[in-house]
Amino acid sequence: MQRHVRHRRIPRQAPLARFPFRHPDGRVLGGAARRDVRVADLVRFIGLFAGGLGGLFLLAIFTRRTHATGALLGLLASGVLQLLLRQFYPVHASFYPATGIIFCLVIGYSASIIIPQKEKSIEGLTIFTLSQSADRS
Repeated sequence: MQRHVRHRRIPRQAPLARFPFRHPDGRVLGGAARRDVRVADLVRFIGLFAGGLGGLFLLAIFTRRTHATGALLGLLASGVLQLLLRQFYPVHASFYPATGIIFCLVIGYSASIIIPQKEKSIEGLTIFTLSQSADRS
């Protein structure tokens, strides 16, 4: 006598996981690997420009001599150098934000020193002038 066994219903796989993805070198990857490739591309793309933005914030907070023209040049040069780095020296995706910060800091500060700009009050805007503005309050 056989007992009736109820089988658990197995959920269907997502369509992305069912269709294989062919890697450029010929390997067939499953859907999970396909999602990983997309995530890595997204992280790499965000890292190309987010590092420059992080460098821009650090440049504004921790330096006294930086002005708008130098900071903008640092941000733009960082983006261009990041694209060149990606094109000619492909590295891991987490390396891009670090290089973007470094490029923006170095180029933005250098451009601010080279390009003259008239002095403006930066009281309370940088880490060095915060105590001065707190003392006056």
